[in-house]
Amino acid sequence: MNKLRGIKVFIDGMEVGKITNGGTEEYVVTHGVHTMQCKIDWCSSPVIDLVVNSDESKFLEVGSGMKYFGIGYILIIVSLVLDLLCKLAHIPRPEYLIWIQLAIFIPVMLYLVYYLSLGKKNYLKLREDKDNIFN
Repeated sequence: MNKLRGIKVFIDGMEVGKITNGGTEEYVVTHGVHTMQCKIDWCSSPVIDLVVNSDESKFLEVGSGMKYFGIGYILIIVSLVLDLLCKLAHIPRPEYLIWIQLAIFIPVMLYLVYYLSLGKKNYLKLREDKDNIFN
């Protein structure tokens, strides 16, 4: 969902940079405990604490917290294509099709509204990447 937008990186509450889709960034910090957070517009990841020892590298990964939105998006498109096919084939739209479309559309929209309001601090996921090949 955010492929064209940059994600702001905050270390200890200060913005230190921006990450683009598929990009990597490197930040040098002193050893000790640091707070990390990523933000995109008014949405963000939860704040995480990161303990960095001297001469140690840590790798973090940020991604979307909306892991089920793609499925909902595909279901909405499929239901709209079914409606379009009925119109193109000059077949009357079945009565139940509108109920199927509503059963798909309403939960997907509620899911989206949740992440843009109450769940805005979980819109992004930030985690330590212990599987990093450079680790």
